[in-house]
Amino acid sequence: MSGETSNDTKTLFKQWLEKLQQESWQLELLISGFALFGIYSSRILIADFGLYIENDISSDNLKSLVKPFFIILKVGWVIFFFNLLGHVIMRGLWIGAIGLRYVSQEIEYDKFNYSDIFTNFLKKKVGSYDDWIERLEMLCSVIFAYTFLLFALFMSLVIFFVPIIIIRLLFELF
Repeated sequence: MSGETSNDTKTLFKQWLEKLQQESWQLELLISGFALFGIYSSRILIADFGLYIENDISSDNLKSLVKPFFIILKVGWVIFFFNLLGHVIMRGLWIGAIGLRYVSQEIEYDKFNYSDIFTNFLKKKVGSYDDWIERLEMLCSVIFAYTFLLFALFMSLVIFFVPIIIIRLLFELF
């Protein structure tokens, strides 16, 4: 009896995950939008941090320690900004493609009255409109996942190196 309940629970969980996977695009778009806004807004802070390093840090040892961190921060900003911008644009294209599919349905190659050779070539190269939408959806999800995996990697590097910089700062001060 408990084995059947366990299997039913696993089946329900798998169905829930499948539904969540199909509906995750809304959450992806929302998170990407807010993250893009935050990252774009942070460009001024990063520029101010660069000015602080150049003008207010007098110790060359400390400057040489903080400068690589600043470069990583700038490169990370560019990567995250363009990845998220690309994700939002691709998701918008995907939403538009779904809307167009709702109106136009599937491509009917036979109605073009092309020769069999050209029709077969188009079917092979262009393929089904539904397949293209599915590939576009997968690409959007991969860009989103990749961006936030990079963010997790970046944050782990920050967590690793910031204490080293702080300890070095304390040694410089005393």
